[in-house]
Amino acid sequence: PDCVLTAVMILRVSLALAVYTGFCFSSDVILTLRHQAASTSGRLSWVVSETTQSFNASETCIVIVDMWNRHWCPSATERVEALAILINETASAARDMGMLIIHAPSDCMHYYSDFKQRQWVLGLPKAEMPHLKPHPDPPYPLDSSDGGCDVPNANVSIAWTHENDLIYIDELDAISADPDGHQNGQELYNILIHRHLKNIIYVGVHENMCVMNRPFAIKQAVGWGYNVAVVRELVDVMYNPMQAPYVSHEEGTEMMTEFIEKFWVPSMSMYDFLNPRIRSLGSFPD
Repeated sequence: PDCVLTAVMILRVSLALAVYTGFCFSSDVILTLRHQAASTSGRLSWVVSETTQSFNASETCIVIVDMWNRHWCPSATERVEALAILINETASAARDMGMLIIHAPSDCMHYYSDFKQRQWVLGLPKAEMPHLKPHPDPPYPLDSSDGGCDVPNANVSIAWTHENDLIYIDELDAISADPDGHQNGQELYNILIHRHLKNIIYVGVHENMCVMNRPFAIKQAVGWGYNVAVVRELVDVMYNPMQAPYVSHEEGTEMMTEFIEKFWVPSMSMYDFLNPRIRSLGSFPD
């Protein structure tokens, strides 16, 4: 009947307006955060601890960093392809919970110039940027001075044009990465202020480069004073095992995540998002 169709259309428009204006109804999400702290009692060591924290979904975003369609390092392209499937599933679950998904493929904003998710970001009011809070910045544990590619003779270039096609961009997502000449995180900060966001969760590549160092990445968000976490299964590093500390690529990724847990922000698991979703589909045992 026409009245039912009208009601459905009104509901859809209302939900869209609620999400874009930041006034959406969503539940709290319980996340388990893993930290590491130095123990100075007896022998010096690092102590791993886990704490649970409640994140309001409407105050939380996931930033997908530089998950490009192609990379100049062939092995990086292969690893991103596999990672994209997991990131897409996790982003879908988080989106269903009411979180904002921000796609941030650097150097690719011209590709998305006509996307409404990009136009929405460009139309946001410019927020006054805060002064960055000082934070200790020890050297990374991985030597990536050679570029970090584990394939010999790979030619460094900008091989990417857009985000990996395996990652779905919903009509209510955002597309944002500071274009050339505007490298201060202004676009992300505009989103955070407009949507009244308090929590930022990072996924993507590469953990020892862009995920930490981009103007919209972890260091910047910590400097702004936000509540930040990284999803440890949904990151990778640029690292050549022939460089220090001479470990496998997988071990290098684990080392970088542990470094972040020690000096920057906690890590969390993608299963904090996926398990509730699997249960809701009736295929996960209690």
